[in-house]
Amino acid sequence: MFSSSIVSMSLSLAITFLLAKLLSPIAFGVIVTAEAFLELFKFFFNFGLNNSIMKFASEHKEGFQSGLNKGIGNAFLIKALMFLPLTLLIIVVAKFTVKDPLILKIIYLYIGVYLLESFSFVFGIARRALGQFKLISAISILNKLIRLSIIALVLNFTKDLSILVLAFVLEKIIRLFISWITTIKFINIEIEKTSIKSMIYDCFGYAFVDPLQGVQTKIDRVMINSFLGSAAVAFYTIPSKITSAIQGFIKTGSNTLIPNLHNTYRNKNEDYVNSIKNIFRLSNIAAVLSFYVIYFFSEKILYMFFGDKYVDGYAIAFCFAYLAVINICENTSEIIFTTKASHKTRVFYKTLSLIINIVMNLLLIPSMGIKGAVFATIIANAVRMLIKFWFSRKELQLLDFIYFVLLPVLVLQFFQNEILIVIYLVYVFWAKQITLNDFNRLFNVWAKRDKV
Repeated sequence: MFSSSIVSMSLSLAITFLLAKLLSPIAFGVIVTAEAFLELFKFFFNFGLNNSIMKFASEHKEGFQSGLNKGIGNAFLIKALMFLPLTLLIIVVAKFTVKDPLILKIIYLYIGVYLLESFSFVFGIARRALGQFKLISAISILNKLIRLSIIALVLNFTKDLSILVLAFVLEKIIRLFISWITTIKFINIEIEKTSIKSMIYDCFGYAFVDPLQGVQTKIDRVMINSFLGSAAVAFYTIPSKITSAIQGFIKTGSNTLIPNLHNTYRNKNEDYVNSIKNIFRLSNIAAVLSFYVIYFFSEKILYMFFGDKYVDGYAIAFCFAYLAVINICENTSEIIFTTKASHKTRVFYKTLSLIINIVMNLLLIPSMGIKGAVFATIIANAVRMLIKFWFSRKELQLLDFIYFVLLPVLVLQFFQNEILIVIYLVYVFWAKQITLNDFNRLFNVWAKRDKV
């Protein structure tokens, strides 16, 4: 699972690299802006199905497998009912909010991409619930290879973005077929009409809060486009990709534990708390190491891959190191609230963070340009992280964050001596934040990565 995550992450970066290399900054910005706009509708595309299906299956009176079969069937019915209203909603909102006719056209075409992706997503939930991580990894890598091939093939003949997006639609049709044919042997899709109402209720709970953070990560791009144009979106997106890739890899590892944590929380609370503390302890170390890589090396890495084509964005690359620290550290508390189904708490801190981000973007982008968008997100995410720490104070210790994340980051920033990362590693070993047993656990996970 973890080795394939590295491959998948590398392929995601390769996709961005290829698009950025073959398109002009303006055209690349149009694609990214259209994707960001569609991401604002994550509420409807995913509809909280990931967590609601897991919860439904775990609690079903006939057992997990039967609950999963019926949860998947109910999910497809819910999505089918939402298909037409969602399409009309996106078209109407785009018509009245997007001024650039090219971006508007690409958004219309992209609707098909996202709708098809959302159906494949349901099959992905089933594979994840059944622990088919080897299959998940293979499909993920295959999908990215298909997209890479499509980008290279289409852009070799034409730079028409409409043709490119239509090719993406074809890719999603292929992906849906692959998802269906590889998953159907593990599940028997059924519909349990009596439980649809309660499942929709759960979906609303998860759906309302799950996309809020995703909306915040995309609202920056939409607002940058409004103030500065599509090229500026490209300059912002390129340096953000390193941070996204690192975070995605780390979260992949921790999120595989969620199904087990759902059960442990209900039946073995002491084991649940210990698991959470271990995730937080290792996440803190990962956050500092990520800060080090991004802060010291991101600009060099970007220049090595993209040359001076997107050089206007490289100057802000180091800023994303702070976002990496915040987002990695707060992931543990997010897992806590997800497994506890604490919807009201999640709505509160995510909504507040989104509001702060929008307000700060309005204030900072006009005066500071692209860097203002990064600062706006740092401020909003920092507030959200502190709130999450407060609500999860029974499971997590804020002092651990101060001693093992905040202080090391401040030292690295102000002294900027690379030898300090070696001192930090000695420090965490001395403080027993990482032990030989941790390496043994990681080795066992690696050895059994197709079963974990």
